[in-house]
Amino acid sequence: MWAVNDGHSLDLTLTLLYYSTPTIRASLHPKLYGERTMTWTQVYDPFGHWWLSTLVAALPIIVLFGLLA
Repeated sequence: MWAVNDGHSLDLTLTLLYYSTPTIRASLHPKLYGERTMTWTQVYDPFGHWWLSTLVAALPIIVLFGLLA
């Protein structure tokens, strides 16, 4: 459901009916159960060196081009 707040922004509210634990309900609808925020972190350099991470990420593309040739 989309709701307009003061005409400035849209708020996407997700309601799932079959979850009954308070932590899941609080994460799905924070306005009813208090503000809870979850921080997601992303590792941009999983192999420790930018050039090694770039080469590993490029391997599927290189294999694809090799198979198409």
